[in-house]
Amino acid sequence: MSGFWTNSQSRSLIGGHRGASAVAVENSAAAFSAALAGGADFIETDVRLTADGVPVALHDADLLRLTGTPRRLADLTLSEARQRCPGLLTIPEVLQLAEDRAGVLLDVKLLEGDDLSIFAQGLEAFARPSVALGLRSLDAVDALDGHLTDCPRLGLFRDIAHYPALAVRGGTWARLWQSDATPDAIARLRDHGLRVIVMTGEPTPDGVGEIEDRDLADLLDRAPDALLLNDPGRAVALRRQRQAHSSAASSAEPHHPIVKRSTS
Repeated sequence: MSGFWTNSQSRSLIGGHRGASAVAVENSAAAFSAALAGGADFIETDVRLTADGVPVALHDADLLRLTGTPRRLADLTLSEARQRCPGLLTIPEVLQLAEDRAGVLLDVKLLEGDDLSIFAQGLEAFARPSVALGLRSLDAVDALDGHLTDCPRLGLFRDIAHYPALAVRGGTWARLWQSDATPDAIARLRDHGLRVIVMTGEPTPDGVGEIEDRDLADLLDRAPDALLLNDPGRAVALRRQRQAHSSAASSAEPHHPIVKRSTS
């Protein structure tokens, strides 16, 4: 998996958004295991810090949506957070689940320099090229300059006009939302030397990572470098079906032998 995010690919990579969050609780061991079992090329998870500085896999700043407890994660130690959310995983635990099986994309929700420094220290022993850092601003990219150097940088910017500056800073991937992922937009980012990952669905609580079969097929036709959705197994199956169809069509093409003319 050493060159996962840097090797050239002949197909769009498929990732599980918060694991296979369509079939199991998001960011849980069950969700990540389901994504891997379904053939996902990589898993994505969110990163936040507990009060004692442990990076954990949690999307929201608090536990209200998942547990009904309106407590901020930043106010709880890992032990206290797990009392309220027993399935909460640390980021090293997530990386261990995926090791040698798939790549990992970390959606780093941290914005402040001090938090990013704590995160970098906590992840130093686990940094490797198969783990991409999804960063939400150029300031975050700058804050991690010189840290976790083995991990590729992936931009999760709201303003896509900032992506050329990411490339200048050594970033290698850029995120587009499905509605923005036109062939022209993908081509422009590639002109800057960036690979493109498409987040399916819409940036709303009920829409992130959700996509209809028809739209999924259309998105695969656009051939982004990677795509992210809540049900990665469905995309893997469609990709496999298309590859089988393409191979069958290729083998069915008539082959005309070359006949050499006689020189006598």
